[in-house]
Order: sequence, then C-alpha cells, then structure tokens
Amino acid sequence: TIVEQLDETIESTKLKLENMEESEQFLGTRIRRYRNMLAEHQIRLQEKRVVLSEEDRERHLKQQERYQLQICDVIDIHKNILTEVEILRRKLKSLEEKRNDLIFKRDECEEFLVESARLDLDGCTSPLDAHGDSVMQLEMGVLNRTDPTELEIS
Repeated sequence: TIVEQLDETIESTKLKLENMEESEQFLGTRIRRYRNMLAEHQIRLQEKRVVLSEEDRERHLKQQERYQLQICDVIDIHKNILTEVEILRRKLKSLEEKRNDLIFKRDECEEFLVESARLDLDGCTSPLDAHGDSVMQLEMGVLNRTDPTELEIS
C-alpha cells in the first residue's frame, strides 16, 4: 500500500540521516583537532623563531599553508554534509506529515464506508422529526439512493 511505501521511504531516509549526522559529527571533531594542531604548530614555530634558520622557517610556513588548505577542503565537505543533513530532516518531516495526513484521510473514508454500509443494512432508516420527515443530514450534500448498493451525492 501507499502507507507501507511511505513507511519504507521514511525508514530509509532516517537511516541516511543517521549516517549523515555521524559523518558530520566525525568531521566536526576532526576539524577542531586539525585547528588545534595548527594553532599549536604555529605557537611552536613562533617560539623557535630565534632558533630556526630562515630556510627552516620558510619550510614550516609552507607546510602550515598546505595544512590550512587541507582543512579548508574538509570544512567545505563538512558544510556540504550539514546542508544534506538539513535537507534530509526537512524531507523526513514532510514524509511523516504526508503519511499522517494519508492515514487520517484513509481512516475518515473507512468510517464513511462503514457508516454507509450500516445504513444500507438498516434500510436507510433515520430518526423522524415531529412532522414525520427524515432528519438525517450530511455535511457534503444529500444522498440520493439510485440502487440499493449505489449512492449518489447531489
């Protein structure tokens, strides 16, 4: 059924969302560690400024730049994952709302069909008012019986 298909889609979306959130958390932690390592490296480099030759200092600065660029790549990936996580959250919310709405409408239709069948079995009897007229009213219109098994809304 459609509800089962929606349930399957919701479950697969939840699984994707969990995986993306784990990746996001992993990369977030990794980025913080890289930034701390770079800061520590920068501090050590400044402390050794007097001891290092100009050539060694240049080498360390270039290495520091390479690390900064690598972190930027990881940060871009992290941002993309954050975007995907938000998209998946919205999709999941929308799917769950659609599922709940579909179930609600299905249940309403089922109640209508059950009541309609009951009326068919009871011979469409309804309470009479003081003048002997039927007091049965429907919100959507008046039901006209064209055949014992068919109802027509007018």
